[in-house]
Amino acid sequence: MPTAVPVYFSRYISTRTGAGQGGRGPARPPRRGGPGAAAAVEAGRALCPSCPCPRAGLGGLFVLTRGGAMAARQALKAVLVDLNGTLHVEDSAVPGAQEALKRLRRAPVTIRFVTNTTKESKRDLLERLTRLGFDIAENEIFTSLTAARNLLEQKQVRPLLLVDDKALPDFTGIGTDDPNAVVVGLAPEHFHYEMMNRAFRLILDGAPLIAIHKARYFKKKDGLSLGPGPFVTGLEYATDTKAMVVGKPEKTFFLEALRGTGCVPEEAVMIGDDCRDDVGGAQEAGMRGILVRTGKYRPADEDKINPAPYLTCESFPEAVEHILQRML
Repeated sequence: MPTAVPVYFSRYISTRTGAGQGGRGPARPPRRGGPGAAAAVEAGRALCPSCPCPRAGLGGLFVLTRGGAMAARQALKAVLVDLNGTLHVEDSAVPGAQEALKRLRRAPVTIRFVTNTTKESKRDLLERLTRLGFDIAENEIFTSLTAARNLLEQKQVRPLLLVDDKALPDFTGIGTDDPNAVVVGLAPEHFHYEMMNRAFRLILDGAPLIAIHKARYFKKKDGLSLGPGPFVTGLEYATDTKAMVVGKPEKTFFLEALRGTGCVPEEAVMIGDDCRDDVGGAQEAGMRGILVRTGKYRPADEDKINPAPYLTCESFPEAVEHILQRML
């Protein structure tokens, strides 16, 4: 199958004709070097003359191969959904998210929930989601904690765990005596000089530095807060080493999340509030990415990645509406 670059017609049409219905539609027209934007639009109309595509354009139906040919995009079979910032913010659900999830479940797609959270175990996270009214099964959740544990077992190392105490149950059975590796998640109570210096010395002595993720910041009820990324970067700088990252936006994380779904990345879409870790990572893995303006979203975030998001929506319910109306 040819390597494909998404062709996003609607923004081109919107900027030239004033069409579109608010929001930032699929990302950008064909780049210089392929057929011209106008020619691409005409080619798409010829291939799908009855497609109304008022908002999503033909981007959801066709791709432009690197050789310049039009090809049908594979049908959508899986939806990956971020949790904190997309479905909820701490103990508050995003308005309408529960009902939107119910609607999405009635569609012929597999749903997986993917999260970088290291503030709590998967069991505690599931209990929180259940209290908020979300119908989610434990086996539908794939966390960066799970990915980190898998790596520790694979490498057979004993980690110094810089994670929140509530996340420790996900590492039950992993030996931590006489550590020979350093694992960093979000652990505000551990990010003090003594502990960071202990991690620093272990890494200098050859211990691998494993970052559960490197998010710059995350959303709390009282505002944005520092994520583990700045602390991981500080250890990298001090030890002149590079961390192994296991969570989003790593391609392996997204591929692992799809395992068991029977889907390839081109048949999946990711919905999230983090332009880099959710949308950028998913699109690098071959999926489409929908950015929502909830959680940690900041104005103009969609301009921070290239290619830009397939679509930017106000919230998860709007993203679900787009999927149901334009991508199935």
